[in-house]
Amino acid sequence: MLPATNTESDESDEADMSLLSKEELAEINSQADETVSEWADELKREMKNSPDDTAAVTASEVEDSKKNAGISDETLAVAVALEFELAALHDQLAAGDTSALTENTSDFLTTILAGTVTAYALRSAMTAAFARGALDAGGSHIRLMPGLMHPERTLTVLKHSGVLSGATMATAAADIARRADVTAKVLKAQLIQDQRDLLNEGKETPQEIAAQLTRLESNFHVQKHADISSEQANGFGEYQARPRTSYTEFYREENRIEWRDWPTKWRELGGTFHGAPSDYPEGRMIHETDSRFWEELSAFGTPWAPFDYNSGMNIKPVDAEEAERLGLGKVRPVGPRAPKLEFNAKIEFSADYDDDVKSALLDSMQDWVDKKPVAV
Repeated sequence: MLPATNTESDESDEADMSLLSKEELAEINSQADETVSEWADELKREMKNSPDDTAAVTASEVEDSKKNAGISDETLAVAVALEFELAALHDQLAAGDTSALTENTSDFLTTILAGTVTAYALRSAMTAAFARGALDAGGSHIRLMPGLMHPERTLTVLKHSGVLSGATMATAAADIARRADVTAKVLKAQLIQDQRDLLNEGKETPQEIAAQLTRLESNFHVQKHADISSEQANGFGEYQARPRTSYTEFYREENRIEWRDWPTKWRELGGTFHGAPSDYPEGRMIHETDSRFWEELSAFGTPWAPFDYNSGMNIKPVDAEEAERLGLGKVRPVGPRAPKLEFNAKIEFSADYDDDVKSALLDSMQDWVDKKPVAV
């Protein structure tokens, strides 16, 4: 959903869960074209429909349906955006026309990759996640409403909280916008490549392939990109606003059916264990805060959560009194703010594309490629 923002101190907006009008959307998001408003209307209709699209249901029933299916607001918004941008391809395939995937593909690919709707959905999700992370870690009483927020309004709420400086927020907002744009392009290229591969295998009809471009919220690539993008933004927000202490603890924040063997990796990197209670029998995993250890621990090379896809692990500060009780040694002074790290410094994309898809993708993100090598 894309509701208006709300804070605990502003109860008057609590019941306002409607999307902004097209005029309001255009006003607050000058970078997006008018199709963003059309997509927002489509998303609003999607949130009011039952899973079989046959009957209107209440908002709570929609939430229950998504929860049972394991679908996040972020995934649904990105899926609807992708379906919106790939509608022409879907309609051609449904009519038995495969030319968009097999003949004169350059113009088609360029048009699809130039679309802004999926990038807007991702930017909305990531900005809201970043703000929530910063507000929680910074100890602010201000909270955002559940769901996705319009980026500019989200940043306005975050600005009023005072947990981050204006410069930090501006840099983060620009980095999030860039990552959203590139991630959207990579995701669209992946979906197009997947449809072409299915067509070349000859095991499914064009109509059956077209059906896979609907209900993309169940697509693995869509779920993974939407979830990781939001989780990375949330962790970065926490990292920027979290109180600085000499030591940081690595702990299980959410349960999982199968737990990764984090203690073994921790030990291999030179980490030590410190007393109980702990989620693991080896003891609590605590290490110095200002250390490249955290980047080596992470599958993404970043010192903030998530440390791997769907890991359920997070970090939290260990205060001086607790560090002394655990015998961690002399508490060293640390700066009041996290070291300056770029949100996109460690991001990489890698996939196997046909030459024309790869060429169109690289052309569409040339300003990024000039700075961040992309393996495709």
